[in-house]
Amino acid sequence: MRTHKHGIDIEMIRALVDTSTPSGEIEAIVARHVEPRPGGLGPDRARLRDSGVSIWLIIADLDATDGDIEQVIHDYDLHASEVIAAIYYYLRNPELIEARVALNEAGYAG
Repeated sequence: MRTHKHGIDIEMIRALVDTSTPSGEIEAIVARHVEPRPGGLGPDRARLRDSGVSIWLIIADLDATDGDIEQVIHDYDLHASEVIAAIYYYLRNPELIEARVALNEAGYAG
């Protein structure tokens, strides 16, 4: 089990999605559901387009629930495709998302 420096179990998160999906399909899924935060904030602040839920928050909750996608869907009233898009986005940007999780855990509100 490999984790990044901030403790997210990337292998557990990776196992929740089909990593053999062609990159063009992954890009389309992410583009459909994920958007940057208004105001030009960085990629670590990306969120789901329809709900506004932050990608880092979804990933932190997936990690905390040992990958329980159904729980995260229920907690945030999301569709499965949104959670899958968040995971694909995270897998493209693990260091940035994990840094945001660490900032939140340290009490940074920015």
